[in-house]
Amino acid sequence: MEIQGKIVSNTKLNIYTQSLIVKPEQVKKIDFEAGQFMLLKLGENLQRAYSITNPPHQNDRLEFVIDTRPGGPGSQFALAAQKDDLVSLSGPFGKFRLRATDLPKVFIANGCGIPPLISMIEHLLHTGKTMPIKLYWGMRYQNELYFAERFRALKQTHSNFSYTFCITRPAKEEPFCATGRVTNVICLGIEENRKAEFYLCGKLAMIREMKTILTQHGIPSENVIHEGY
Repeated sequence: MEIQGKIVSNTKLNIYTQSLIVKPEQVKKIDFEAGQFMLLKLGENLQRAYSITNPPHQNDRLEFVIDTRPGGPGSQFALAAQKDDLVSLSGPFGKFRLRATDLPKVFIANGCGIPPLISMIEHLLHTGKTMPIKLYWGMRYQNELYFAERFRALKQTHSNFSYTFCITRPAKEEPFCATGRVTNVICLGIEENRKAEFYLCGKLAMIREMKTILTQHGIPSENVIHEGY
């Protein structure tokens, strides 16, 4: 499906991350599944894939989180985009989606792998799922984190949701933060999650390492769903 959209906001989340919210122009809603992505047209024969951050019930908009560090066309677009700019998109695409099971869910991300996991988590909680839902998100520094208030609000209203920020270079101790790489922190609680489904998103090196760790701890491969970049 190809759509035209209008940018309603472009917010700086940290020094290298932008949050864009786009509303469709010709249609009132866009049907998608949590975890999917859209292709954003940046020029003639040039497009970039961005995961949808908002959950499916918020289908009157599309939220994207864009890392501007690569410095390519997508980065330049995100830095220059203004409110009311028109954009062309196509989608949704992607097979990185939630499975229809009642197993506990463990979501693991590093860096900018967080957007599709936010969509999945918010969808599960919005639809009343009561299984334990845990998030582990790895970053280098605390000041790189974004959406902290979003996660706090989810935790306050849903007792089955918990989250841990895994910080490799912490400046100070903070609630919900653990020191170390996400692949190390997850090992501390892996025994209690043996019957869970694991959803991984982030850099390919993290995905490979995490899959090895889960295999070593006896987690069946069919319970590990992943998408790398």
